[in-house]
Amino acid sequence: MPSTLRTLRRTPLFAVLVVAVLTALPLGAQTGSAARLVRRAEARRMAAQRLVRRTIADESALLAAGGSLPAPTPGTVSVVAATADVAPADAPPGLALGLADLLLSDLARLRGLRTVERMQAQALLAELGRGGLDDASRPRTGQLLGAASIVQLDAAVVAGAVTIRARVVSLVRAQLDATVSVEGSLDDLFGTQRRLTLAVVRALGVEPTAGERRAILERPSTRVDAFLAWSAAMQAVEDGDAPRSERLLAEAMSMDAGIDAVFDAGVLAASGVSAALAAVVPMPGSASAAGDAPTDEGLATEGNESEFGEAWFEGSGDKKLTLYEFAVPLSTSMALLRGRLDVATIWASNRADTPANDVFHASGWTDVHVRYSHPLWRSGLTGSLGAALPTRSVGGVDDDIRRVPLPPDLLPTAMYRRRSAPSVSTGVFFTRNVRAWTWGAAAGGEWTENFSEQSPALHTVAVAPGLRWRLRADAERAVGGGRLAVGTAVMALSSTQRAGLQVKGGERTLVRASFDRPVGAVDLQVGAWLLRAASVRSGVTQARPGSSISSLFGSTRTHVGAARIDVGVEWKLWTTQGITAASMLVPQVGVEWSLTRSLLWEAGVDYVRGGFHEPPATVDIPVRGWLLRSGFRVEP
Repeated sequence: MPSTLRTLRRTPLFAVLVVAVLTALPLGAQTGSAARLVRRAEARRMAAQRLVRRTIADESALLAAGGSLPAPTPGTVSVVAATADVAPADAPPGLALGLADLLLSDLARLRGLRTVERMQAQALLAELGRGGLDDASRPRTGQLLGAASIVQLDAAVVAGAVTIRARVVSLVRAQLDATVSVEGSLDDLFGTQRRLTLAVVRALGVEPTAGERRAILERPSTRVDAFLAWSAAMQAVEDGDAPRSERLLAEAMSMDAGIDAVFDAGVLAASGVSAALAAVVPMPGSASAAGDAPTDEGLATEGNESEFGEAWFEGSGDKKLTLYEFAVPLSTSMALLRGRLDVATIWASNRADTPANDVFHASGWTDVHVRYSHPLWRSGLTGSLGAALPTRSVGGVDDDIRRVPLPPDLLPTAMYRRRSAPSVSTGVFFTRNVRAWTWGAAAGGEWTENFSEQSPALHTVAVAPGLRWRLRADAERAVGGGRLAVGTAVMALSSTQRAGLQVKGGERTLVRASFDRPVGAVDLQVGAWLLRAASVRSGVTQARPGSSISSLFGSTRTHVGAARIDVGVEWKLWTTQGITAASMLVPQVGVEWSLTRSLLWEAGVDYVRGGFHEPPATVDIPVRGWLLRSGFRVEP
């Protein structure tokens, strides 16, 4: 059994990394930095604006080709604050914004509703102008937003009395559904808002359960004056006045240090069901993060050039494996014709110092991955077509360096992404909303061209010429102020010729679960995944045993100015032939910085520390590594 964890516990570096990660998790709740929270809110607002512009561009391309966006899912709702030309002049600054976030948080508690973030809805209405909610434009607004209803909220305060009005608008037909108005004292603002929530819920045609009603009626544990200051700070964010927003938020937090955690209805760091299902046509990302599942990157379809137990570590070296990598990822995503085109590649320089004191080095471009996706008219399905094109531009001993006997699903490195032949893949996926769950499914296939091999190995059946099939299913729902995501994926391989044998098997099955939740200024994610590879058989003979890789991970995401910072740690365990073959601990830090409206810079560093156990040896072989990356992504 590897003694990796026992060794790691005694190392100062491990202690520093653990302390750093554990300190980062509750950072927002502990320090409550107003400046950091304002930068995070500003980053969310900019992200919402980019998403709206991309959606409108996709709609234009789809309409030009004779198609249209799908109708919004029933039961999906968003909430916005009234614009300046609609809101009453006697309302405290930002009161409608704060109340809109409170209402949206309450609606998210209900099983019969699914919510769209306020900032996204606010950005869309700002882009569409005054006509976004008129009778003729409502259906288009609903398609762009993905919401069947929208609640427009305003508030006024006169002589200590507050009046809150909500206009409930249907976005699937041109009519005004309902107008709700409640009154109360400013001191009882939260009680008045709770009554408004129940009235809006009834107007939306939803009957809350007794438990949901009790949850809605629970008042926030904060002061009204702190909430008013927080709301004014959010208004300053919308106005682009960061210094004023920081000052107001600091004032709010001086009254109640937990105000941000109570009222912030921010977005989670989850990628979402649609993004996960799109991986049925693999598109290796330009950045890696703790918790990335193998099938998300397509790594479960690729292999290295070595085989467990083949005594690769020969010679009289110091019995240690050290890996180095510097990668330059380049990618772009753009609207094209009826859909969206994604292109990605990576230039990488890799070095492996082997236990036999050999030094292998290779550098060059990896495959160029291309994927084109578009909705299939009004069917509710999205189709994808992709390809992986080998660049064959590699210097050094690429064949040798890929003989590192660690599966690519275990080690997040670019050196396994160089193929010997092109491949073509296609897939289709859809999503649905059923009560509190958003779920979807996908199916796809990939064909790899024949290529010559000087010494084919049985373990590389995953990249053998021929067909392989993929199935995916993913689901997510709101739970306890956060979002739970679960998923599974299966890849099956066609029978193929390998090392002079007709072999079959090698199916890979993945199950994954994660939970995301905002904690102060930080988005926290924890989760696990398990990848099981079936044995490879030739007739009744087992040519390669089955194996499994399990992972536990945790990560945080925060924003500093225009930068997004991810800090995470992942522990992986590889078992095969009834023994633990390897274990790895991988702390990771990643940064994404918006340089311009369309250009993003990505950088990161992964530190690999663990051990590998190779029969017939009885001791672990230490594994160390530094994986660095710095590249760019273009989103026109």
